[in-house]
Amino acid sequence: MYKFLNPKATLPGRNQMKSLTLKTFAAAQQTIKSFLKTCNSKISFTIDGWSSFNMKGYYGITAHFIDKNWKLHCILLDFVPAHGQHTGNAIAKLFFEVLQFYDVTKCIQGITTDNTNSNFTFIRELQTHISEIDTKNIHFVCFAHILNLAARDFMKILDSEVEETANILTDISDDDDDDCQVPPSSVRKIHSLAKKLKNSEHLREDFEKFCTTLNLKFTMPKLDVITRWNSTLDMLR
Repeated sequence: MYKFLNPKATLPGRNQMKSLTLKTFAAAQQTIKSFLKTCNSKISFTIDGWSSFNMKGYYGITAHFIDKNWKLHCILLDFVPAHGQHTGNAIAKLFFEVLQFYDVTKCIQGITTDNTNSNFTFIRELQTHISEIDTKNIHFVCFAHILNLAARDFMKILDSEVEETANILTDISDDDDDDCQVPPSSVRKIHSLAKKLKNSEHLREDFEKFCTTLNLKFTMPKLDVITRWNSTLDMLR
């Protein structure tokens, strides 16, 4: 295709692409570093973990601040491999190394994390790297994460109530043909359906044909994720 569009075009090899990517990344780091040197503002940081499809762990670290012109800046500082270590000590070390690289260890206004135990250890251990920080007043726990945990617990209660109702209805029914089987978790069934459609092209095609037959608009069901309770709402809709 490239040769057809431009006979003189040459595609870079994988080693060249790797080299170009690393050079672009390093150049972007230096640009951000130079920009932060001109900023006199305090900076709020966030750090959160993420796992890729092949289950490799990473930590994303972002910086947020308002400049002298009252403009809000949100900058991704780094995306760091976790190398299987998710302890508070390991997080503190990699977080400090990123801030040290950008020379912003003295600019900390606050650090927002989710409320896992390792993050509370991380904040305490960070003081061994940056002695002047006030660990009691710089740590902010992500409200969305707390809300997610509360919503998840609430949905578990609903699931248990539905399952209890199903058992009662089964017990009081004398006619097997008239049993009213209430599913133990409709959400789980919808999640399972969405997951199967996502992973199977054949099932997606059949599902689309089914929608066409019923004169319904085909919409690919969204798959919810455990870290966002509102994704379950989106999936149900």
